[in-house]
Amino acid sequence: GDKSACRENSFADDHHVAGQPRSVGKLRHGHPSVSLEGHSLGCLKVAHYLAERRDPRAVGAVLISPADVFGVRSNRVERPLEDIVADARRLVDSGEGTALIPEAGYVVPLSAATVVSLYGDPAKTDIFPFRLGDRGDYRVLASLTIPLIVTLGTVREAVTVPVEEALALAKAHASSSPSVTTVAVDGGDHVYLGHESELAAAVAALVEA
Repeated sequence: GDKSACRENSFADDHHVAGQPRSVGKLRHGHPSVSLEGHSLGCLKVAHYLAERRDPRAVGAVLISPADVFGVRSNRVERPLEDIVADARRLVDSGEGTALIPEAGYVVPLSAATVVSLYGDPAKTDIFPFRLGDRGDYRVLASLTIPLIVTLGTVREAVTVPVEEALALAKAHASSSPSVTTVAVDGGDHVYLGHESELAAAVAALVEA
């Protein structure tokens, strides 16, 4: 298929990439520490990287619009997600991992390999299960031991509960973090279109504090 028209992104292969280049780049310029930043699915990668690597160079993390990927997906497809993942696995096993699955995408289709990577192992990717409230498994989030900043827009976000509820859950379950600051950007959507400067100013003020 035309990869330019699909979203192909392997969580299993590159979850560590969310932090490593920034860390290495900063260190090469004499910085002994770094704060990591992720947006949307990037928040999953940052959280997973920090939980797995325990990188002592990471002194903080900014999680911009962490996505409840399973909650959002369950609201957007008519066919059970389990069936879509099963079809994707069959394609991957037959060497057709780049085949597109239109119903699995958000704005653009996802490849079969991406579907398996993102939805095939919930223990690795269901890191922000806000849809489940306090019943969710927040073990990865709870394992983070550095200061966190968590932001969400107030419209068209990748969560299925009210934004303030999602932020409260993030703060409550990041129980090992010495400080968790939450920010709701009023009027901002998942990509903060038209509200970029407000998001940047809020994050910069918190990081520099």
